[in-house]
Amino acid sequence: MRKAVVLLLVALALKLSAQDISSFITQMKGVTRLPQNMTFGEFEKLQRNVTWQRLFAAAVLPGYIHFYAGHKRAGYTIATVRSAGAMLTAYALADEIRQSSSLGVPLFGVSDTLNAYKARSERNLALFFIGLALNTAGYAFDWGHGDFIIERERNAVLYKYGLQKNWQPAVGVWLDSRRNLLGPTIRISFGG
Repeated sequence: MRKAVVLLLVALALKLSAQDISSFITQMKGVTRLPQNMTFGEFEKLQRNVTWQRLFAAAVLPGYIHFYAGHKRAGYTIATVRSAGAMLTAYALADEIRQSSSLGVPLFGVSDTLNAYKARSERNLALFFIGLALNTAGYAFDWGHGDFIIERERNAVLYKYGLQKNWQPAVGVWLDSRRNLLGPTIRISFGG
């Protein structure tokens, strides 16, 4: 922000033309412009990135990274699997709490005297861990496969336009050389 203000003040003081400022910014930052025929969807694919904030959101919202990548079918599948896992875990825990409180035995406790409770407790324990495994596997798949998809789509756009891996769109401030009643017009543009 500070650099943009300094550049703007220098440009106003020197009364540089829009082309001078554009070439100066391009040389200073070494950035490239957007290709002429790039669509907005392709530009969005270049901007997508899996950050720790998105990983945290994916832990709470099942399928979030696939929805973010634009793959809704995979996102709904992940959401269904993780929801089923959460329901299995909740059911097993609730059933175990109800059974153990009615019989006065510890949670997931194994007692030789109560064979019916022992079998039900073992079943609840298995359901609990199956649900936990489904939820964990769904999250890991959302993270790993979602990151893979985002990277693959970004590389496809980079390859299509012959751009470098560290490509960033040009962000610049240009002064319009035409004057209006309020003075020079400032145009802020992405890539051009």
